[in-house]
Amino acid sequence: ATPNATGTGGNFINNAGAGAITTGAGGAWRIYTGNPTGTTRGGLVEAGKRYNVDDGSDPLATGNRIYFRLQPTLTVTADAGQGKVYGNADPALTYSTGGTLIDSDANFSPTGSLTRVAGETVAGGPYAISVGTLSSQLGYTLNFAGDTFAISQRPVTVTADAGQNKVYGNADPASYTFTNTGLGTGVALVGSLARNAGENVGSYAITQGGITNAANTNAANTNYTITYVGNNFGITPRALTISADNKTKLTTDPLPPFTASYSGFAFADNPASLTGALVFTTPATATSPAGTYIITPSGQASTNYAITYVAGALTVTAVTVTQGGSLIPTDVLASINSGTDQLPPPNVSGPAVVPTTFAGISSPSGAAAGGVVGDASTPPAPGSTGVVNTLVSIINGGVNLPAGVAQ
Repeated sequence: ATPNATGTGGNFINNAGAGAITTGAGGAWRIYTGNPTGTTRGGLVEAGKRYNVDDGSDPLATGNRIYFRLQPTLTVTADAGQGKVYGNADPALTYSTGGTLIDSDANFSPTGSLTRVAGETVAGGPYAISVGTLSSQLGYTLNFAGDTFAISQRPVTVTADAGQNKVYGNADPASYTFTNTGLGTGVALVGSLARNAGENVGSYAITQGGITNAANTNAANTNYTITYVGNNFGITPRALTISADNKTKLTTDPLPPFTASYSGFAFADNPASLTGALVFTTPATATSPAGTYIITPSGQASTNYAITYVAGALTVTAVTVTQGGSLIPTDVLASINSGTDQLPPPNVSGPAVVPTTFAGISSPSGAAAGGVVGDASTPPAPGSTGVVNTLVSIINGGVNLPAGVAQ
């Protein structure tokens, strides 16, 4: 074979056997020869050898060694189909060899490794594989045939979290949460989930939204194949309180109109947003005696509200007047209000009595509307007809007493 090294000379032939070369203590021999085919070792055994070495060079430096000027050639081919899943570490790049090893070599004593063009995205591939630092310690020259390295999409499952909700009228959370499996060391997913539109109480599907691998929306996500598992977003009823307003009345009055106050409406909702009519119940009647009576509201409903009714109180106050130290009964005052009876004059001795009913009480000039007046200096006797004592006047359904008269 034609030597590749620049040295000249023939091949080493040993016909003298293993003892052909002797060295002193600690010494070592070196043989420079042309090629293995024409070389006869004759029993000499080297500790190492190299190809493509010029005469006089000594790359091994220690031990008995033999150097060949010939540089044999091997073909190294990067294996096809190499790659990884996005987010994983690169595997060791592999190769196969072609050609013939010489001189009973078991291999070409490789060192170093193949390499590839840098890049970590699916879209950036495939990536060319090059010889890198791969070489032969024995001195083979390597003819390299490259290939490519591919990065495939990583399968990821995105699952919308269960139990996401809000109260009717509140804002949605800043984002809908999810868990993912299989992300590995890859870059976090880009985008956010969405939900079906609606603001009334109910259940709304949480959709994949922008967490897709479409290149025109989220290029970063093209490194994944995304499997989406949906869930629901709930809107729950809002607390609404309907409170009966507290009311008062005199024992001589009819029941007042009942009203209520609302607390908790959302958006532009108002009482008209509810179904049903608001009704009130109370055990009190127009003739109930003095006391406190519950006012209970009810009757309205809404799917968007959880309604709590709060009872109010009706306070009934007794109307009493004393005339000459005696109590004027409430039923007498009621009849006075109706204009059918009169109070006895204050100068009449004895307990207050209900005068006889009479009609046509005269009202002198100057009497207030709805009231009665008279001349206190000449009070009528009980049971008489005429003008009622000026000491008592009936105004707006109540009894008004002048100064000096006990109440």
